[in-house]
Amino acid sequence: MKNIDIIIPAVFEAPPLIKSRSRLLNTDWYPVFLNKARIESMGYRIRFLDVFDLPGNKLSDTVIVDIRVKKNLIKKDDATYGEKKNIILKFLSYVKENTKSLILFDNLDSASILFYVMPYVDFYYKKQLLKDKSLYGSTLFGNRLFTDYYNKKYKVGEGDFSYPGNPQSNELNMFLENKHKIGISWNILLAVNNFQSNFSRIRYILSKNLTLKYGDVCKDRKYVISANYFKDYKKSVISFQREKMYEFLSNHPLADKFSLGTVPKKKYITNMMESKFVVSPFGWGEVCYRDYEALMAGAALIKPDMGHLETWPDLYIPDETYFPISWDIENWNDEFDDILSDEAKRIRVAKEGQDKFKRLWTEKGMQDFSERFINLIEIN
Repeated sequence: MKNIDIIIPAVFEAPPLIKSRSRLLNTDWYPVFLNKARIESMGYRIRFLDVFDLPGNKLSDTVIVDIRVKKNLIKKDDATYGEKKNIILKFLSYVKENTKSLILFDNLDSASILFYVMPYVDFYYKKQLLKDKSLYGSTLFGNRLFTDYYNKKYKVGEGDFSYPGNPQSNELNMFLENKHKIGISWNILLAVNNFQSNFSRIRYILSKNLTLKYGDVCKDRKYVISANYFKDYKKSVISFQREKMYEFLSNHPLADKFSLGTVPKKKYITNMMESKFVVSPFGWGEVCYRDYEALMAGAALIKPDMGHLETWPDLYIPDETYFPISWDIENWNDEFDDILSDEAKRIRVAKEGQDKFKRLWTEKGMQDFSERFINLIEIN
């Protein structure tokens, strides 16, 4: 039996009775929690830890660190970029000294890479990566391809970001020397999050079973489009696509048949179940919880083109599992006319997307995930 320690962020201070299970609230790691017994039956014992309960120098030979632990490590809200880097590197150095293999899971939303940590880890896994790896040698405004695109094309976002773009010259060298360490883990299409209240969180902690509810793709639906999303980010270049999409849909001839703007979680899910299409623009990253929620609801997913990304599971197959639209807002009118006019295609795309998502949660799907997880560990 091989032992694996996984250090993930502490979500909240839980009473002793449910402390170990409180980590279930970290949805990035839900598929590992769900398949923990299966993975252990394959010879890998998993122990979940957070930065507050590390067992001194008694870490396992393989340690995984979720980069989001930085929120537990960095106490100062006004810490500088350099201070944050030093705190993270000090922690990674400590872990590295007490294990044989250190694997970093960069669970941040975007496809950007934290170049400065790469010399400190044995492997570095992202939820998604840019297909064109040469772009990692460029300075991208906002560290994202789409924010760089909107900054250049629409001159939006100046003053949004005070931290360096990627990469600086020394960090580029770190990337070139360590790029063999980079791989794909899994994205948030597996981070099932049905929290609607504190009660639902408690029930989730205590539950041992996964229960997913799916909408009937072919049923009559009240709305043509659901676009219930937040759009007021502090960074204008992050908000830009969402704001322009809201403006476009608000002025569409069928706007009275759309559900727009933020609503309570319960109504948000209900609206999806009652909509033919769900629009899911980019946020801090491209992959969004709304994507799998739309598939579960039986709605057809409309989303800005995802062709620039490599990710897993990859349910972004153009005109098969989702409807891609251009990053150029000028093209949306014609694109939406085409999408909304073909009911048969809407049903076909919604059904294929939902079927592919369902397969992730079958016995075979969970076995595939477990084997993938082990392969990520065994590669080193």
